[in-house]
Amino acid sequence: MKIAEALGKEIARDGLKRTQVYKIFGELRKIEMRERTRINEKKLEQSSKRNLILLKPRLSWQAERIKEFKRLKEVFETCIDEVGDDRERFFNFVDFAEAILAYHRAAGG
Repeated sequence: MKIAEALGKEIARDGLKRTQVYKIFGELRKIEMRERTRINEKKLEQSSKRNLILLKPRLSWQAERIKEFKRLKEVFETCIDEVGDDRERFFNFVDFAEAILAYHRAAGG
């Protein structure tokens, strides 16, 4: 969690607003809610995987609009690539994103 803490503090220091981060996190939560209803599955549902991959263009668009978003974009895109279609990795990614938000908020973001 040291990485999440460092990144949360960094994006807060850079001036990234909470609402700008929550838009992406909200999409992650929607996917998570859908996946939590599925029991004993090892892979993401196809529509969940698709929605996760479609976050990448949104991240790019946000980074083009808001320069402070670029670092978060880089980290989240790497995480999305690492998740692939593995549900457990996806849930770990959501936990990581939530930790980043918490540290961002604690740092005044």
